Amino acid sequence: MSLLHFAPSHGWMNDPNGLIHWNGRHHLFFQYNPQSTRFENQHWGHASSVDLVSWVEHSVALAPGDEGRTDYDSDGCFSGCAVAVDGGVTLLYTGVHGSDQLPCLARSLDDDLLSFAKDPANPVITHRPGPDVEVFRDHSVWRDGTRWRQAIAGSRSGVGTAFTYTSSDLRRWQDPQVLIDGSGVAIPSGTWECPDVFSIGDTHALIVSVIQDELGLQPEVWWIAGAMSDGRLEPAAHGPVDVGNRLYGPQSYWSPDGRRLMFGWIRTHLDPASDGAPTLGAMSLPRQVRVVDGKLSVQPAEELRNARGSRDDFTLTHDGATTLTWDPRSAGELVLDAEAAASVDAITLHGSNRSMTIDYSLFPGPGALTIYWDAGIFEVFRSGKAGVWTDLALDEVEHVHIVHRPSIGRGATLWSLQRPGPQGPLSSRTAAIGTRARSAIGEAR
Repeated sequence: MSLLHFAPSHGWMNDPNGLIHWNGRHHLFFQYNPQSTRFENQHWGHASSVDLVSWVEHSVALAPGDEGRTDYDSDGCFSGCAVAVDGGVTLLYTGVHGSDQLPCLARSLDDDLLSFAKDPANPVITHRPGPDVEVFRDHSVWRDGTRWRQAIAGSRSGVGTAFTYTSSDLRRWQDPQVLIDGSGVAIPSGTWECPDVFSIGDTHALIVSVIQDELGLQPEVWWIAGAMSDGRLEPAAHGPVDVGNRLYGPQSYWSPDGRRLMFGWIRTHLDPASDGAPTLGAMSLPRQVRVVDGKLSVQPAEELRNARGSRDDFTLTHDGATTLTWDPRSAGELVLDAEAAASVDAITLHGSNRSMTIDYSLFPGPGALTIYWDAGIFEVFRSGKAGVWTDLALDEVEHVHIVHRPSIGRGATLWSLQRPGPQGPLSSRTAAIGTRARSAIGEAR
C-alpha cells in the first residue's frame, strides 16, 4: 500500500471531486464504488487532511438514488466541484438517470462536511444545451463579478466542447454558450470531460480530460490558456498536463495562502499487478499549478517536504555512469540539482527483480529533476512538467542507475519518505462518523 498517495480502504476510486479547503482542512471528494473494484454504482467518497500528506477517510458523501428517495441520480453521482457560499459548502455534481446526465446540487449539513442534503430542485439544469450535444457532464464553478459561472464538458457534433452557464444563486442557470471547443485549439477532440477553469493574473486556464475511444487512443489531459472575451476562452497556448500514461481527470482549487493546488486520478487498474487488490485507483501527490510566460507550470506541493525523513547526498562520478545505492525503500524522493540534471541522458530505477526507465526526453529544459516513488507509483517533475507512471510490482527501489555526461558538484540528494504524525480532530465529530446525504436541503434550514 502506498504511503503518500491517497486511496480508499476498499473499492473503486477514480476522478477527484469537490476539492476545497474548508474549516482548516483540505477536503478531497472522489468518484467511488464502495461495493466492488469496478467502475459502476458511482458514489462520492470523502477524505480530509490538514497537511496534504496524511489523510483521514470518511464515510460516503453522496450516494446514487439516496436509498430510493431521488431518481435523477439513481444510476450514479458523477463528477463535479465544490464552492463555499453562505457559510457552508455546496457540491455541484452530475446526476445520472438512464441516458440523462444533468447538473445537481447538494448542501453541507455540518462544518466538517460529513453529510450533505440534496437540493429538492434537482436537476438544476434540466436538459442539454442543444440536440447536437451528445455528452454533457462534469462541472467547474467560479465567481465572475456578481455572477456565478459554470463550465460543463462534453461533445457537440462529435467535437470536444466546454459549455458555460451563468447564475446568481447556483440554482437557476441561464445563457448557455460555448466556452471553447476542439475546432478552436490544436488538442485532440473526441469527448471532453472533467473541466477545470481558473484564472491566475490575467490568464485564464481550462483543463480538460479527453477520451478518443473511436481512435483507440489512451485518454489524455490537456491545458488551454489565454484571455477570456465575452464569455469565450481565446486560446494563446496549450499543452499536456502530464506526460506520463496514468493521470486522468485532475481538478484544482485554491489554498488559503493563494496557491492553486491540484490532484489527479492515477489509473492503477491499468497495471497488471493490481489484479485482486482490495482497492483500485490512487490520487496523485498534491501539485502546485502556476502560469509562467502564459503557460501552465506544475511542480510538487511544498507540503511534501514535511514527509522527508533521513537524507543522503551523492556525487555523480566522472566516468559517464553512476549507481546510487541504499537499503530497499518503498517510498523515497530523489532530487538531481540543476547542474547534474543537465548532464543526464538516462535514469533507471531498480528493485530486486524489476526496473523502470524514465523517459528523460519528456523532461527537457533547465532546472532540477525530482523523482518520487511510492510502492510502485512514480511521479517525475522538472521545469514545470510532470509525469506519472506505475509498476506496482516494483514496490521497493534499491538503487538508481544514472547515465550522464561528466558532472561536478553534489549532484543528487535522496530522502526517505514517511507520513507525518497524527492529525488533529475534526471540529465537531470524530473522523469515523458520517451520514449519507439527506434528500432535501430544507432539512438543514
